[in-house]
Amino acid sequence: MGVSVPVINLQMKDHPPYFSSLKVNMAAEDATDRFKKILVLLARLAELKITTLRLAQEAQKTIRKVNALEKVYIPYYQEAEKNINDRLEEESRDAFSMLKLIKQKIKK
Repeated sequence: MGVSVPVINLQMKDHPPYFSSLKVNMAAEDATDRFKKILVLLARLAELKITTLRLAQEAQKTIRKVNALEKVYIPYYQEAEKNINDRLEEESRDAFSMLKLIKQKIKK
């Protein structure tokens, strides 16, 4: 039961210059660089979010299975074990009483 974990490889093609260097100040270039960094962080965030959601779904499935075991299967088999033990004890008592009867008949 593995959980597939996505891997997002963000590849950006760089086509400088994005603007004319004559009339643009340094803030525009800084904003472009920050935007690229934000895109990388968003890709990583998306990867982590999808991974977290998939792990949560798998945990829910596991919880449902454990609940089914605890509430249905284990009590069923415990009851079956009790019935088998009771039957074996009854057979043992019957065999013991039969053995007593045989011994009494042999003594007579």
